[in-house]
Amino acid sequence: MVKALNKKIVVLVVFLLAVAITFFAGSYRNVNNQERIRFSLNINQKKDGIIVVDLAKQSVFKYYLQPNILSFYGRGRVPVNTKNLRVKFTGLDNYASQGSKKSVWTELADNGKVQIDNKGRLIVNWEVRLPRASTRRYQVAEAKCELLQHNKVVSVTKFNIINSNYK
Repeated sequence: MVKALNKKIVVLVVFLLAVAITFFAGSYRNVNNQERIRFSLNINQKKDGIIVVDLAKQSVFKYYLQPNILSFYGRGRVPVNTKNLRVKFTGLDNYASQGSKKSVWTELADNGKVQIDNKGRLIVNWEVRLPRASTRRYQVAEAKCELLQHNKVVSVTKFNIINSNYK
């Protein structure tokens, strides 16, 4: 009788542990997705896009462990036959690449020339490192992403990075 009761308790504990692990894995994935800054790269954009990034809205772990590293994901659609398309990210030290989560991130060339896939999708990613000391003030940094065609700016997205904990 005692053995059967101990076995039921062990099964219950293992089941609850499996449920807790599943729940926390899902929560971690959601938190990780929220850490990415997503924006659109539109070739026919009429006015500058402005995106405000608030470091105070990061998860607790990210805010205290890596508040100075940000990931920007630019996505867009352009005509498949578009030629001489470049992208330029200025204002912050960054690592620019093209790719997706399903492929290897290849570093973007120094000239910023981007490849468009056969469906007209444009994918550009930036990993940005802010000076750690700058994350401890309200106005952290400003950056700009320009989409150029034949050396003419066709789209601009500005990023205003703040930390509302220091207002």
